[in-house]
Amino acid sequence: RAWYISTMVTIERVQTGVRMEKRLVKVLKALAEYHDMTLGDLLEGIVLHAFEGKAPFGPESKRRIAELKKIYGLDLDASHSHASFSVRHMMVGKVRGRFTGFGGAISVTDDGAATVNATIDVSSVDTQNPQRDEHVRSADFFDAATHPNITFRSTGLRAHGGKTYLDGELTLHGVTRPVTLELEVGGVTTDPYGLLRAGFSAETEIERKDYGISINMPMDGGGVVVGEKVKISLEVEAVLQQAA
Repeated sequence: RAWYISTMVTIERVQTGVRMEKRLVKVLKALAEYHDMTLGDLLEGIVLHAFEGKAPFGPESKRRIAELKKIYGLDLDASHSHASFSVRHMMVGKVRGRFTGFGGAISVTDDGAATVNATIDVSSVDTQNPQRDEHVRSADFFDAATHPNITFRSTGLRAHGGKTYLDGELTLHGVTRPVTLELEVGGVTTDPYGLLRAGFSAETEIERKDYGISINMPMDGGGVVVGEKVKISLEVEAVLQQAA
């Protein structure tokens, strides 16, 4: 187990840009050669062992790795996901809301690059106040009749300072602008139905005026009713789908 733990720790370090120890590389290469596997397949086998409890060596591992390589993406599980936002209210508090209608997918290309696409139904906004919800859907804010969807398309994934960031383009209120989300991977598991399931958390903050939502609603004593900065939070579960 010692080499396994050391390997998993080293893999995590590599993912954050730290060089793998030379001695461990020699051990891994020797193990790969002994089991007639490439170093890449050996590492995938170790990850497979961590996620599914399968042996990291031998024919069974090779077969399952081949199956996993056929996986082309993840479909967002909306029933176990949450898309929410918060904005300053009257300079002293915060109003929070969520969207109940949204979907998305993570697609993987042949070279291993991943892209994220997501769509939110603006009319599904819920701030726990029907009158306010109608106002948020109106032309003062989202203008749902003209711009029924919010979309996100990723452009890159990067690590910096021990954190992971997802870059992309957010289209809101008919305006598309670059945005960066701080991403946290919750983990990967096999659910009771035998499907691989992954969890993610992401956050970002935008300026609503950057997207043409410029209503001010000034207060008599100074300040505005609705703040300019909007914090967006995502809790996502996605299920790996096998290619047909």
